[in-house]
Amino acid sequence: MVAKKFKLLSAFAAVALIVGACGNSGDDGGSTETTAGGETTTTAGGSGGDRDTFVSLTGVPGVSDTEIVAKAIGVLSSNPLGTNILNAYADGVKAYFEWRNDEGGIYGRKLVLDEVIDDALAKNKDKATEVCAGGKTFATFVAPLLFSGATTLQECGMPTFSWGIHREPADLDYIFPSTGLNCQDCTSPINPWIASKLGVTKVASIGYGVSENSKVCAQLGKKSFEKYTPEIEVAYFDDTLAFGLPTGIAPQVSKMKEAGVELITTCIDLNGMKKLGEELQKQGMDDVILVHPNTYNQDFIKANAAIFEGDLVGVSFVPFEAEIESETQAKFLEYTEKLGLKSEELTMVGWINADTFFTGLLAAGPEFSQVGVKDALRAITDYSAGGLIVPINLSTQWKLPTAADPTTHGYKQTCTNTVQIVGGVFEQWSGEPGKPFNCWPNPSETLEDPVATSFSDAG
Repeated sequence: MVAKKFKLLSAFAAVALIVGACGNSGDDGGSTETTAGGETTTTAGGSGGDRDTFVSLTGVPGVSDTEIVAKAIGVLSSNPLGTNILNAYADGVKAYFEWRNDEGGIYGRKLVLDEVIDDALAKNKDKATEVCAGGKTFATFVAPLLFSGATTLQECGMPTFSWGIHREPADLDYIFPSTGLNCQDCTSPINPWIASKLGVTKVASIGYGVSENSKVCAQLGKKSFEKYTPEIEVAYFDDTLAFGLPTGIAPQVSKMKEAGVELITTCIDLNGMKKLGEELQKQGMDDVILVHPNTYNQDFIKANAAIFEGDLVGVSFVPFEAEIESETQAKFLEYTEKLGLKSEELTMVGWINADTFFTGLLAAGPEFSQVGVKDALRAITDYSAGGLIVPINLSTQWKLPTAADPTTHGYKQTCTNTVQIVGGVFEQWSGEPGKPFNCWPNPSETLEDPVATSFSDAG
C-alpha cells in the first residue's frame, strides 16, 4: 500500500464526491445540435458571437456606456477554516476580467469588479441586501461559507455566480454555481472504485454529526461501498464526530486500528483532516490512505507533507497538475502568472464563475439585461468552461436531483478528478494524459471500469 458544523458543513460534504454530466464535448463555442433521438443540445461559451457591437443602454443596473460593474461577496474575517477564500476567489474573477478586457471587453465596455465585500461569515444576507439596494451592480460573485443571501439575490433579479459547495441555489434560477447541484441521496461508484483500485479490503467512512450534510455524506459513503464493492468491508463507521474534532480523534482511530482499516473516506474539513492524519501517525498507521473531500490547497499540503503522504484528493475542475487542450485553462495560467497570483482552488473557482458570466453576456447579445443574461444562460445545455469542469446542463441543473430521478436535474455522468499527495505536492492520479476525468454513466448499478475523459475542444 502507498505510504502515505452546522449548515457550514455543506462546504465539506458538497465536494466529497465529484459528480458530473457529459452532454457533447463541452466545446463552449456556441452551437445547437439535434441528436438522433431528437433531443436538442445547446452549447455556448466565451469565444463566439459579435462582442464588438455597441448599443447604448439605459436603466440597466451597473451598466454605463463604458463599463459593466460587478461585486464580490464572501468570507474573509471570521473564517473558521483559516483558508484564503474571498481574496483568492476575487483574484480569479479579476484575472478573467483582465483577459477579456485586454481583448477589447464586450459590447464596447470593460468588465469591472469594483468592490470585494467581506460577509464576516454570518452577514451574507445583509451584504446581499446592500448590493441589491444599491442599484449600481449588474452581477454578483459569491464565495461564502454560509450562503444566507441566496434568496435575496434571486428576488432582486441579480445574476449571481457562486462557489459550487452549497444547496441554497436549488430552485433559484438567477444563481449559477461553479458545479451542478449534487444529489443528496445518491450512492456513487467513485470511492468504491478508488478502494478497489488500491486493493484494500477494509475501509472506514466518517463525518460530523452536527451537520446534516456531513452526516448524510458519511452514510452515503457507507452505502456506496455496500452497493458497489460488497467484498470490501466497511470496518468502521462514525457520523457523529464533533465539528473540528475539539477533543481529538484518538478513540476513533484506535477502533479503526483494531478493525484493520486501510483506507478512510471522510466528510470533514481540512483542519479535521490534519488532526486525523496526526493521530494516525501517533498510532503507527502511516500506511492508511485518506480520501480528502476538500484539501486541494498546495500551501496547506506542503506544510503538512509528512502527514498526508500518499493520500488522495478530489478536485472539482481540471487540476493544475493536468493539461488539456483548452484556451480557458491556458489563459488562466497566463494571467495568474502575469498578475503574480497563486494557482489556488478558489482562484480557479472565481475564474470559472467569471467565464459563466461572460458566456451569459455573449449569449444575451448587445442589448443585454439582467434577466436577458439569466435567460440566455438557462438555454445552455452543455457548459464546461472550456473543458475545465464536467459539463452542466444550465437549463435543468438548478433543481436538486434525487436518487429516484438522478439525471433530469443532475449530471449525465458521474466523474472523478483525483490527485495524489507525493512529497508535499499534488500529482495527477485519475484519468490519463490529456483526459484527467474518470467517468461512469449516471446512474450506475454495478462497478464498471470508468472511461478516461476530457471535456475540452480536443477531448
